[in-house]
Amino acid sequence: MDPSVQERSVDDWIFKEDFNYEGRVRIEKHKDELEASYQQYIAQHPEINAVLHDIMLHLLSHKPDRPLEAINAYVRSRQGI
Repeated sequence: MDPSVQERSVDDWIFKEDFNYEGRVRIEKHKDELEASYQQYIAQHPEINAVLHDIMLHLLSHKPDRPLEAINAYVRSRQGI
């Protein structure tokens, strides 16, 4: 895979790309490569799914008014910071 493609997120491709025909073709061309690299990363780090699941359960059970702050505090508590 082209290293410059790996460094960009899907958000970069979707939101920063000019949505003319060439832009859409470029997104579609790299979409499969990006998805494959993301799936490979998740497979190499299975703990990611468990942590995200725990965060969602924490948010849904506590329903904080400021969810991003709650996520930050939750992650810090798991890291012992």
